[in-house]
Amino acid sequence: GWEESKKFAKLFVKAFAGPTADSQIAIILFSGPSGYSTMRKCAGAGAGLDMEKDCKIKMVQHFSGDISATMTNIENMVWPRGTTLTSQAIELANSELTLGRSDSQKVVL
Repeated sequence: GWEESKKFAKLFVKAFAGPTADSQIAIILFSGPSGYSTMRKCAGAGAGLDMEKDCKIKMVQHFSGDISATMTNIENMVWPRGTTLTSQAIELANSELTLGRSDSQKVVL
């Protein structure tokens, strides 16, 4: 379940550690609202929505090369329990990618 997902995420991030590492990692925690009407608002142009509270989509960490802080952020994440609003999480990831280094390869996982 959730703890295994976090365990995998930390193992994945650990692979980017090292004295010559030059990776930047961002973290988005997402789920989705429990009600259909809120789901429609979150998936559309719902004015006045709080993405974290209403849509359960949270930017945990903007791009950072601090692997230790990244590991701590992963460990501190709490399962958001809800539906899966992947489309909005991917939109947030695409927005975050614009903040990345222009000369780097970018991957969303």
